Amino acid sequence: MESSHSSNIFDEAGKHPPPSKKSSAVPPISPLKTPAATTKLSDEQLAEMFERARLMKEEIENKLQEVYDKTGMTRKQVENYMKNPKNFTIQEWQNIQIGRQDWEGKLYNIIGQEYKAKREKVVQDQSSKERKGKTLGARKNWIPMR
Repeated sequence: MESSHSSNIFDEAGKHPPPSKKSSAVPPISPLKTPAATTKLSDEQLAEMFERARLMKEEIENKLQEVYDKTGMTRKQVENYMKNPKNFTIQEWQNIQIGRQDWEGKLYNIIGQEYKAKREKVVQDQSSKERKGKTLGARKNWIPMR
């Protein structure tokens, strides 16, 4: 990516005409229409839900692959770019955060709040891990060489 002028991955996408809309085989499902976790579902309904989820996942992966191809960036580079608020205006960053919070709220309303607590714990554990030293004293159960 050129660093001579400030551009972002969305500028390149804006230069191309939008792709034609393809109708997906399975219509998108609204989170509000999703049966509650306590409702008994038949095997047929579960299979349909998993098929919809699989199709949505494939669609997202295809769109992400298009972004990777157009920008020449790897998945990790795009992830780091999207996590950095310096790459966006203040208003764009606020909109992104609001959208993320709305999406997470809808997701946790569907799958349950206990998953939210687990996710927050994992994120907290990842950020609070300290790296162990590389000395032999830091490694337990090693036989000393001398």
